[in-house]
Amino acid sequence: MNRRLSSACLALAVLLLGSTAPLASQGISVGAAASYGEDSDFGVGPRISVALPAGDLGLSLVGSFDYFFPSVEETGGADVDIEYWELNGNLILDIPLAGGTVAPYAGAGISYANGSGSVAAGGFSLSASESEVGANLLAGLRFGSVGLSPFLEGRYSTASEQVVVAVGLMF
Repeated sequence: MNRRLSSACLALAVLLLGSTAPLASQGISVGAAASYGEDSDFGVGPRISVALPAGDLGLSLVGSFDYFFPSVEETGGADVDIEYWELNGNLILDIPLAGGTVAPYAGAGISYANGSGSVAAGGFSLSASESEVGANLLAGLRFGSVGLSPFLEGRYSTASEQVVVAVGLMF
């Protein structure tokens, strides 16, 4: 399952690379991010940003999906499978700086977190899943303004009760 999802994310990123020019003229940018959560470990996923036509306020809506690959401690021979992902929707406010190519931003939004796991050993199996909806608080930096735009972001989610740091590229 994890290998198929990784392949799908890679295919989506390649597809988006070739089709972003018309989107940029409409205030839409797409990209991908690598994330690290203090409880969920490494994750990857797509991201989209839509600039809002609110004058010079610098507001945008940012959606992201992060699929994480949680580590599993040694289980003494049991077969353990853990899956965790987050879907986020945030309102971002650009913080204007005079000149330069670094653009700080801050925002808030909503998060839907889903985790599931299963354990199988000795002919017995057990599985469970849980979903939570919560609030996000975030801050970050965008570098550059035309073409490729790398970013660095820190986000706290009440749904997962963890801090997630993400780095990525927007096109």
